[in-house]
Amino acid sequence: LKQALKDYKKSPGVLLITNDIELSEVMYIPSNVYIKGINEPVISRASGSDANGLFISYNYGNIKKYNGAKNITIEGITFYGKGTSSELTLLAFSHGDNILVQRCKFTDLNAWHMIELSGVKNSIIRDCHFSKYGTAVDNATEAIQLDYIGSEIQFPWNEGYDDTACNNILIDNNVFEDINATAIGNHSFKSGVSSNNITITRNYFEDTNTCVQLNDVSELSVSSNKATKINNFLFAQNVNNHMNHIKIIDNMASGNFRGTSRGDYRFIFINHQGFKDNLTTAFVDISHNKISDFDGHGIGLTAFDVKIIGNEFSNIYRNGIFHFGGAGAVIANNTLADCAQEEGDRYSVFVGGNHATTSTRVSVVGNTVRNNRGFAFSGNIDKCLFTGNIG
Repeated sequence: LKQALKDYKKSPGVLLITNDIELSEVMYIPSNVYIKGINEPVISRASGSDANGLFISYNYGNIKKYNGAKNITIEGITFYGKGTSSELTLLAFSHGDNILVQRCKFTDLNAWHMIELSGVKNSIIRDCHFSKYGTAVDNATEAIQLDYIGSEIQFPWNEGYDDTACNNILIDNNVFEDINATAIGNHSFKSGVSSNNITITRNYFEDTNTCVQLNDVSELSVSSNKATKINNFLFAQNVNNHMNHIKIIDNMASGNFRGTSRGDYRFIFINHQGFKDNLTTAFVDISHNKISDFDGHGIGLTAFDVKIIGNEFSNIYRNGIFHFGGAGAVIANNTLADCAQEEGDRYSVFVGGNHATTSTRVSVVGNTVRNNRGFAFSGNIDKCLFTGNIG
C-alpha cells in the first residue's frame, strides 16, 4: 500500500483495496487519487504500533492556503479504531481542495478524530456511518472535526501552519450512532480565523451527546436532519470571532428527557451566557423544526436579527423558547405543548433575562400554547410586541 501510494504521486488513478490491512505507520495520500474498497475492506492500526494516524493527506513542505493534496476520493472502506484510547485519527486532510469521502464506515475510536478536515475547502462527507466514538474516555472531542491549521496541535502530521480555515464543506446523509461526545464540531479558535459555508443536511443521529458544536462559524446551514435520544442538537457561541447567517431549518430532534431534569440539555444553545467581549451573532433563522423531550430549554439564545418561526415544541422541562438578549427578533407561529414543567419562572416563551444585553424589538406573534405556562417578558426588555397569541 505504501509503495502504491508513492507511485500515484507520479501517475494519478484508481487504487483498489480488496483485503483487510493493519498499518504499522501512517499512509500518506497524494493528489488525484481515487481509493476504492472492494467488499468493504477493514483498515486498522497494527497491534504494538504507535502511529497516530491511518490515512493522512500528503503535504510536505511549506504548503499554504488550499494548495495541498487535492482531488482525492475515499470510498467503500471500513476504518476501525479497535477501541483505542491512545491518540489516533483514522482519516485526515489539510490544505485540501475537492476531497470526497463516501460510503465508508468509521467505528470504535475513543480519542482524536474519525475524520479531520483542517484548512480544507470544497469537500464532501456523505453516505458514511460513524459509530462508537468516545465511549471509554472523558476527553473525546469530535467524530468529525472541522479545524483551522494553526500549529502542530491542530495537525501534527504536516507543516504549513498559516491559519487556513475550512470553507464550503458539505456533510450529507450520514449516520451517527453511539457518539459519547460531539458528532460534528471544532474546539480550536483564533481571532480573525473562522470557518465558513458549512452545510450539514439529511444526517441521522442516535445516542449522541451533541450533534453539532461549531463555534466562530458563519454561513452555517443545519437542515433536514433527524436526531433521537440525544442530549444537545446544536451548540454555537462566539469565542474569538463574530458569527453571521446561521440557519437551523426543518430538523426533527428528540432528547433524553425522562421526567426529571438530568442536565442543561437543549435543542439549541447560541451564546447561552450572552455575548463575549463585544463579539456578536447575527441573522439566525430557526424555522420549521420539530423539537421534543429536552431536559433544559428548547431554544436558548443571545443574538441579533433572529427568526424563530413555525416550530413545534413538546415536552420541554424548562422554557420552550428563551430569548436571552439581542436586538431584532420575530418569534411567530410556533406551537408549544407541555413546556415549562420545572417549578419557578419557566414559560413557553420567555423574553428577557440578560442584564448585559437588552432584548429589544422582539415580536411574539401568533404562537399557540397548550398544557403549560404561557408567555413572559421580564428583566432587560425594550420595544417588544405581543399580539395574536393563543393559550
